[in-house]
Amino acid sequence: MPSELRLDSGGRPFSLDGPEFSPTAGESYDSIAFLPMVDRMVVFGIATNGPESSSREGPYFWNPSKAYANSVGGLEGTQVRPHEFPDVAGGGMWENRDNPAVNRLPGMVWGSTTDVSVMNGKDVVFYSVNAGGSDTPYPGSLLTYTVNSLDRTQDEWNLFGRYNGYGGAGTGAYAPDREIYLVAKSRALLYWDTSTPGPENPNIKINYTVIGGAEFTVDDGVGVAYDQVRREFVFWKGDATLWRLTPPDVMGPDGWVMEKIIPGGDTPIDANSTGIWGKFYYMPNEDAFIGVSNGHTGDIWIYKPRENDNPTMMISTNRLPAAIRGEPYEFQLHASNGMGMYNWNIIGGRLPAGMVLSDMGWLSGIPAEHGMFSVQVEVNDELNAVHQRVFGLMINTVPDADGDGIVDAIDNCPLIPNPDQINFDGADDGGDACDTDNDNDDLFDADDNCPKISNPNQENTNGGSRGDACVSLPPGC
Repeated sequence: MPSELRLDSGGRPFSLDGPEFSPTAGESYDSIAFLPMVDRMVVFGIATNGPESSSREGPYFWNPSKAYANSVGGLEGTQVRPHEFPDVAGGGMWENRDNPAVNRLPGMVWGSTTDVSVMNGKDVVFYSVNAGGSDTPYPGSLLTYTVNSLDRTQDEWNLFGRYNGYGGAGTGAYAPDREIYLVAKSRALLYWDTSTPGPENPNIKINYTVIGGAEFTVDDGVGVAYDQVRREFVFWKGDATLWRLTPPDVMGPDGWVMEKIIPGGDTPIDANSTGIWGKFYYMPNEDAFIGVSNGHTGDIWIYKPRENDNPTMMISTNRLPAAIRGEPYEFQLHASNGMGMYNWNIIGGRLPAGMVLSDMGWLSGIPAEHGMFSVQVEVNDELNAVHQRVFGLMINTVPDADGDGIVDAIDNCPLIPNPDQINFDGADDGGDACDTDNDNDDLFDADDNCPKISNPNQENTNGGSRGDACVSLPPGC
């Protein structure tokens, strides 16, 4: 939960516990990203009422390991409406990385865009910012923010390019294989060639052709993400339609093709009038896109592209089971769609002391440290196809039989992985992953026409797949 706001002497809002302990609750636009190598979410400040109230405090790191439903992100006693919610703990989840000597925010968050990539085992955020005030060192620029470690004094800002016109708010996405950073803003699509960084490297306007008789406009807040398998950008406005933008073989302003995508299955009914902004991501581990389509109800949608006619070689292992410090560990990593033998390497991050990854993808050893370790793994096949993936490896100090990061002593399903620990009925008969009767109506969930609403009589007036007790509720209820 966010902290309550207060106004400073200039009438600008800040969090009640002060900018050192939590960011102001406001609009983040596209200035938010997740950093897999250090396991943190980063927010580059906020805007509460347009450019004039944009804060240059930050960047802020949020630590997901401290997340707790009944906690405020900042200090104790700073929650909103404490008379209504008195029993709220201080989570201490935020860290203000603002260090004027090293990493002072280069511009106001209003109109900024971000995307993150892992390079040489480090989290690198591409950050485009509009012109700021007189103290802004890089007005109208594209920069990179490199997190070398959790020590904020080692953070780095580097100038990659300049804006050649086109202000306003927008969204961005980075294509690592093409070395371009794309921005959608001001009714235009722009890109920077990131292989030629420097203060005079300009953004270039994209002249795209829409095929299929459809019409596409670059609306404010359209979400954009890069599909690393199909090597194309995907746009989503929060409705039932997506769009794919395919770059030309030889990079330049012309030859870009935009095409409408009509996905099957359930789809959002109405477009989100407030925009998607930075709430649209490509998940390489799942080869799918995830987005939030409604800022009030928090509706989450996943788009899974159809299978390629020619599948791309990729790491097919999605997660690493947890280990126990001082006990032997063995796990085989897998890849798919490659040719011949695979060769595995670690190119970033590190394993705990006592563990190694063989060139055959065999992860083994006796860990001598505990905690969460992030490691960037690369695999090559005999045709020199390459794929990379970032894994988190949890080393516990006590047993965790199902390897879900929750130790057995407090795991509500100790033999079935369920890191979310969801327990619908709140009973001590296990979490949803291992509870065969979630609504406690003495009917197995597999046979219950309302598995989360108690209805022992199973009344079903319309003869459909759902009983009368839940037929009018959203799916999953």
